Amino acid sequence: MPRQPDKFDKRDRRVEDALIADDKRIREEKARLAALEKAKKKQKPPDDRNIVRSEQAKWCEDEKQVNWFHDNPNEDGLMRPYLQWRYCLKQLGVSGTDIIAVPWPNDVNNERAYPLLNCERHGHDIWMHQAQPNVTPQLPSTVTPGHLNFMYSKMARTLKSNLLIVRQKSVRWCVELLCVPDNRARCIAAGLLPILAGMIPETDLYIRQQLALCFKYFSAAITTWNDLVELGCIRGLIEMLRTDDVVLRCNALDALNDCALSCEVRDSIVEDGTTLPFVVQGLAKDTDPGNVCFAMDLCSKCMGSLNYCQKAIDQVLAAGGVPIVLKLAKTVYQPTMVSCGRFICLIGFEEKGRKQAVSLGAVAVFVPYIDHVEARIMAYGTAALLSLTLEIKGKKDFIIANGVPLMTAMIHLTDGELSFLAMNLIINVTEDPAARRKVQHGIGICRKLILETFNGTLKKCARQTIQELQFTSRAYQNLRDVR
Repeated sequence: MPRQPDKFDKRDRRVEDALIADDKRIREEKARLAALEKAKKKQKPPDDRNIVRSEQAKWCEDEKQVNWFHDNPNEDGLMRPYLQWRYCLKQLGVSGTDIIAVPWPNDVNNERAYPLLNCERHGHDIWMHQAQPNVTPQLPSTVTPGHLNFMYSKMARTLKSNLLIVRQKSVRWCVELLCVPDNRARCIAAGLLPILAGMIPETDLYIRQQLALCFKYFSAAITTWNDLVELGCIRGLIEMLRTDDVVLRCNALDALNDCALSCEVRDSIVEDGTTLPFVVQGLAKDTDPGNVCFAMDLCSKCMGSLNYCQKAIDQVLAAGGVPIVLKLAKTVYQPTMVSCGRFICLIGFEEKGRKQAVSLGAVAVFVPYIDHVEARIMAYGTAALLSLTLEIKGKKDFIIANGVPLMTAMIHLTDGELSFLAMNLIINVTEDPAARRKVQHGIGICRKLILETFNGTLKKCARQTIQELQFTSRAYQNLRDVR
């Protein structure tokens, strides 16, 4: 018969049960602590390519863990638009090949088609095994709507809207986009220039004002210069000049001034035959200093063009441009002074224009320019005097206006260009013996300049100046060696 448990056995069993329960509690506590320790060590999420960067967990313990997604150049922010588009397709239940965009569409209303710029596209000779890490990772397809937005194709549609307010806002938006070089290239690629050129017959004043600014910013791209002429944009800007609205005329002059950097545009303006005379005659009536500067700069660019220099100068002289500009040159407004100096310098290249300017007293007008506090006004005044003092009467007028003592003060090492212009002016003026006697101290200044400057052009010009000043009677009668 088995032994019956007594009270001592029951006590031992209670002790054993208590020990087992205590061990279980200890194990559970250790498991809980281990789980807490494991939770503190944050692990990287699984590498799911269809998850957008913004959908992934963000760990903020240290910078290395935060930026782990950027360690691989193929998975950094450059591919983010593609990842977003693929994630969107996954949610829609379609694949990436179901939506394909035409890279160069014929229909401007095709929002799914958007052309990449040349700088964004790989060349045809870059193969996969030749691609370097710094090459932008690209998709097999040329373009999808996920890469960029629909702004430019939408602009092409809204510019053709029947609502006036929509067209006004769209043209203003084009001005804002064209101010930025990258956006300007995208606007050109999206074909906005022909659409804007077709809006020239618009009668709304606000649209015409903004159109002029659009053409101004389009001219900053060399690829549009021919198109601006062929699409009639320059002809439209010329028509805008003949309006009574001050803002529209100012915008049109500003746009033509910027477009005149192109020889095609200058050719069309000069060949027109009526634009330059109209601009010159408007100088006498216009009271806005900005319009005056734009008009004179436009004439200067056309006169300085190699192809139509003589024809443009003849048109300006026939319209009476020289007396108008000399009257404007007596101002204290610095941009107008700069434009006047440039205008007289260029028109002085032609003998008839130079003689007319000298006979009207242009030398006395520009002598105070070389004693101005602004270096650019001194430079343009000196350039104008360089053209005017080619005439014998111009040299005598320069001496009478007491400009001889002012020439040597401009020769200084701190401004090489101004020194170069001043020495050329000395060479021009000191062909007259009366001026040569007054500038003999310039020999020492030029010798000091030769010793101190490192510019070879300045050294050569200083030697020529010394040689000119060492003549005792008429120029080039008795040459001496310059030491």
